[in-house]
Amino acid sequence: MPKPKFQVVIPDYKYWRQNIKCQTGCPVNTDSRGYVRAIASGDYEKAYWIARTPNPLASICGRVCGAPCEIACRRGWIDTAVSIRALKRFVTEKYGVEAVRVPGDYAKKFRSVYKKKGDGIQGIAKKDAVV
Repeated sequence: MPKPKFQVVIPDYKYWRQNIKCQTGCPVNTDSRGYVRAIASGDYEKAYWIARTPNPLASICGRVCGAPCEIACRRGWIDTAVSIRALKRFVTEKYGVEAVRVPGDYAKKFRSVYKKKGDGIQGIAKKDAVV
């Protein structure tokens, strides 16, 4: 009996994992599709936690990862792959542990100290030592 050309497959977890190439390409199985969608919708905190949950070193991976997810990206078959590593770096800098969250009172004081035009790096460094 000849082998049929098409085969009906009932989608299960394994089927979906095989079709999300970027996630299966990642050694720590980060849901890159999930955090790219969250970034696109402007929900940076959610994107950070999607990237951070399976990988405690997400901020480091945003800089030095070999990006096997970009190699596996299906978008690359059409034109260029999604820059997943750059997006991870963006979201970890925006909302990760290295993100600077300045309280409102301090931010007002900080702006008034650096308000003078013509301050170069030396002037800012001196003023920063004073503050």
